[in-house]
Amino acid sequence: MITMEAPTGATPLVIHEVFDFAMRIGEVKLANGAGAAEVTATMLAIARSAGISHVDADVTFSTLALSHLPSKLSSPITRMRMVTNRGTNYYLITEADAIAAAFVRNEVRISAAQNRVTQLLRRNLGVANPKIMVGGAMVGIGVAWLFGGDLVVVATAAVAALVMQLLGGLLARAQWPTFFVQVACGVVGPLLAVLVHALDPTVNTSLIVAVSIVALLAGLTTVSAVQDAVGGWYVTAAGRGFEALMLTVGVIGGVSGGIALANALGIFMVTAPYQIPTFSNLAQLAACGAITSAGFVLWCDAPRRSWLVAGALGALCILTYTALGAAGIPTTWANAVAAATSGVLASVASRLLGLAPIVLITPALVPLLPGYMLFRGLSLLAQSDNSGIIILISASSIAISLAAGAVFGQFASAPLVNALPKGATRLNLPSLSQPFSSLRMRRMQRSQRRPLRRRRRDDL
Repeated sequence: MITMEAPTGATPLVIHEVFDFAMRIGEVKLANGAGAAEVTATMLAIARSAGISHVDADVTFSTLALSHLPSKLSSPITRMRMVTNRGTNYYLITEADAIAAAFVRNEVRISAAQNRVTQLLRRNLGVANPKIMVGGAMVGIGVAWLFGGDLVVVATAAVAALVMQLLGGLLARAQWPTFFVQVACGVVGPLLAVLVHALDPTVNTSLIVAVSIVALLAGLTTVSAVQDAVGGWYVTAAGRGFEALMLTVGVIGGVSGGIALANALGIFMVTAPYQIPTFSNLAQLAACGAITSAGFVLWCDAPRRSWLVAGALGALCILTYTALGAAGIPTTWANAVAAATSGVLASVASRLLGLAPIVLITPALVPLLPGYMLFRGLSLLAQSDNSGIIILISASSIAISLAAGAVFGQFASAPLVNALPKGATRLNLPSLSQPFSSLRMRRMQRSQRRPLRRRRRDDL
């Protein structure tokens, strides 16, 4: 819980209205993967810009709360909001930031800001949105090409990504729990692999399943969970971490069910140990990373200004990992260093472009997700080979190292990022914040105090 103090004079009605607006903004950001520290700082900035003092903000995985104590002898004014609908929509995060920044800078009144949030939440892309479908197909193509698939594998992987996207959207609209959506989508890859094997037994159909796993793992909140844990937001981190675990279990359940079905039909997809990419075809390697990361930001409906930057970061990430692997660095550390490098550059680029850091950091990591290792472990377990457990543990360590490296990159770049000019649609928020650090909190208060002009009651 964090407290922000400033002169006050707002009436209870105004306080309730400002709190409602601040928590709606916070809900949009938290539900789509923004860190708890950033959500807290945004809500406090909104409250302070309205002249409301002695504000306590509390952010957990599923709830937001704001409380104001006018004086020691008065009753507090408290509002709470539940966060239920979660997703990975970077457009919503970006627009929520823009609306909050406009209000804090006194460019819009509270009523107009509320209306903009309402219109934002009413935005419906539909299940078969062309932009999102193109992004999903690009992810499938990029990962399949990166794994060394031929034309048939690449085309089938693109189809698998599209089918999972459509199926996931339809089940989500039918209000299926996300866990069962992951299970249902996890079956798609093995079923398509069985179909391709029936048509052409020479095709390496195991790559199709591996690509489908990467596509399903890409949207998990592992980076946000590690960021919250490092920052001291343990409750939120625990919730996000357990959510990522459950959704991963859903993917494993769906894929293992599909593999069991294939084995029952007499189709055994044999997988070789994962080979670290080499520089034998540098252009192809960079293109795979760029296509995958750019496709993911399209899939997540990110603003247009992020597309090229995300692609460049994805290419850099896979090239860095390949160089470290060629130098003999262990796989886990190679992933962590590559993610940290991307984290530094993504933090700087997001500051200059006026984007939330998560919009550029997560897509850059998608080419390195251990989908192939996860599939190989599941395949071995389906054949009663216990060595698959070791491979699954290794895949988990790689996923955690990617998230930890990205968060470390944010932390290492914080002094540089906070000194850079911010984009026009972003608040002057710290890149990483801890809830229990008084020195960090005072710095955050000073950084927020400079650009804000106290509102008159008539401005609200």
